[in-house]
Amino acid sequence: MSWNYRIIRHETNDEVWYAVHEVYYDKDGTLNGWTEDPVRFGGNDREDLLKGLAMALRDCRELPVLEEHGETLVEHTPPERR
Repeated sequence: MSWNYRIIRHETNDEVWYAVHEVYYDKDGTLNGWTEDPVRFGGNDREDLLKGLAMALRDCRELPVLEEHGETLVEHTPPERR
């Protein structure tokens, strides 16, 4: 199993918000699950914390935003601007 950090778009009672979660994948790369709560960053020291933040920032910049649809995640497609 592998994992990475992903931005997930949430919508609750017509309120939209984004958060970073850990997302997990099967051996074949199929999305398998994600953390219920957004990630809270910490570390054993400053460098450890910065390493985790840098990893999350890299993943979140490189990978598309996901959107929660009940028990599944799909790639978020923002509405077209006019």
